Amino acid sequence: METIRVLQVDAFTDEPLTGNPAGVVPNADGLSDGQMRAIAAEMAVSETAFLRSSEDADRRVRYFTPTQEVDLCGHATIGSFAHLHDEGLEPGPTTLETNVGVLDIEVAADGTVWMAQDEPSIREVDVGDDRVGCEEVFGPVLSVFE
Repeated sequence: METIRVLQVDAFTDEPLTGNPAGVVPNADGLSDGQMRAIAAEMAVSETAFLRSSEDADRRVRYFTPTQEVDLCGHATIGSFAHLHDEGLEPGPTTLETNVGVLDIEVAADGTVWMAQDEPSIREVDVGDDRVGCEEVFGPVLSVFE
């Protein structure tokens, strides 16, 4: 039986057992999609990051929830690089290939991790008042202005 190192890390904190937990598999080259899904399901956290080698960046990552692959996960990225810093990654800029493209990552000397992302796109959706269902929960809404 092959042994794979799997970690649970806490992002956005400097205290153990707080923050936002994520799974991290530091050496995931060679794992199949099925193996990554199974590991993510076993971890039972919202996302697990699988770090791999890349031809386009310093590293590649794939993210899996317990049920499916997702394109990007911020806290799993931050947690992964905080772990890599703890394991000896030199501070400074690095790049990460994801399903949404190559991201710039900066690791500070104190282990703080900064991740650049594209500007968010926002679109308006008209779902109609009848689909929102506020009256079912709160009753009619009255506004009184004097």
